[in-house]
Amino acid sequence: MDKSLCYSPGGKQVTRAFTGPQAIDGMYLDRFFTSQPTTSVLLPLHHEENYRARVLACGAQQAVVTDLGAANPQWVTTAARALTDPASGRPPVRYFCTATLLPTGDVLVSGGVTKEEYKEADGVRTAELYHPSANGGSWSTGAVAAETRGYHSVALLTPDGRVWTAGSQFNDKTIPNLSIELCEPDYVAVADWVTIKSAPGALGYGQVFRVDYTPASTATPIAKVVLMRCGSVTRSFDGDQRYVSVPFTGASSTLTVTAPPDGTVAPPGSYILCLILAAVLPAAGVFAVRQGPAAGFLPQATWGGWRSQEVLHWSAHIRVNTWAHAAEAEIHMGKAESITLKAYGEDAHGTTNMDPTAFTLTPDGKLTGHELPAADGHLAE
Repeated sequence: MDKSLCYSPGGKQVTRAFTGPQAIDGMYLDRFFTSQPTTSVLLPLHHEENYRARVLACGAQQAVVTDLGAANPQWVTTAARALTDPASGRPPVRYFCTATLLPTGDVLVSGGVTKEEYKEADGVRTAELYHPSANGGSWSTGAVAAETRGYHSVALLTPDGRVWTAGSQFNDKTIPNLSIELCEPDYVAVADWVTIKSAPGALGYGQVFRVDYTPASTATPIAKVVLMRCGSVTRSFDGDQRYVSVPFTGASSTLTVTAPPDGTVAPPGSYILCLILAAVLPAAGVFAVRQGPAAGFLPQATWGGWRSQEVLHWSAHIRVNTWAHAAEAEIHMGKAESITLKAYGEDAHGTTNMDPTAFTLTPDGKLTGHELPAADGHLAE
């Protein structure tokens, strides 16, 4: 197969096909190897671009990108890599490297070897950073690892912003490398981080939620709010990771944030919530990670069934999530008026306009209400 294919899981069919990256560098199609030795990653999804999808493929001497939002996608070369092999003067190939998304929007390319049947001396130990942009992006070099990471090596973003690297087979044999290293991008060394004080433990699609944080001492404004999906990697590919920026308003110490619209942008699962400060480092921002459970979107299969309940003269349907501390309620009086409450990790409150009633829903599914004087019938915060 010499084509790149776009596949629709819902429609269970290929929707588009276009010339593959092997037309630019033949290493992107290994016809005789059981595992593709290069890697690829879905680049950051930005709400300002309506979550337009782009993909980076790397590991060969020439890295390539494609814009899946284009009418006719095609693979094009990125800017020249900054890392070169002193012997050849050209960028080294990186068989079995791993590409990890960073909260700054950059991609860390780590590990890899210069030969499929390799020795430890064939390791490419200098990390590379790809900085995406509309004109092909740019590259820079990063830290140098102590270990060679070849076949069966892995790399994952950790909640404190570092990248955990491990695994590999010594000298392309079955003897495993059991050492672990942590790669620290430049932003880790910055002391003045903001600290997230409170945020929901779980989110629904399109939900508007509040984030309270302690600002940096420099009072640098928040430039981006990002959800980083927790990854899982094997054989150089991390298909679970995802970078999703979300719209927000606010300043000083409180933000009002809107969750991604649906599962095509942010699949259900666990995410790390990051606040990115405005340009305090070249090509690297500073971010804070919420401590405790990562924010997550709740799969439908984790919800229990709806149960009915009467609260005062209102009818309610309530369901509780078995995977997270969360509950939802639909409250209505016939067809006259209805409200929805979502208690994701904290109590939810709402007030009806007709026959004014204030409701409270707890994350364990307890719904209570009390009538209000007509003059107080306004939306409760």
